[in-house]
Amino acid sequence: MEHDERIEALETKLSYQEAALADMSALVNEYRLRVERLEGTLKDVSGKLRELDDGKDGGLPQSERPPHY
Repeated sequence: MEHDERIEALETKLSYQEAALADMSALVNEYRLRVERLEGTLKDVSGKLRELDDGKDGGLPQSERPPHY
């Protein structure tokens, strides 16, 4: 009987490990999707900043106001 109990205990552990592995796999996939979205957003923002920088006409720095202010 001891042999059957040990097998049952191992099967139970295996079931929990399979469930944990499935949960972790789903979580990793969720984070992969989040990272891909964040990378896309970062790329868009970087492009917009580059456009703003390219369009700058070399005027006064933002910290300096013209005398009429």
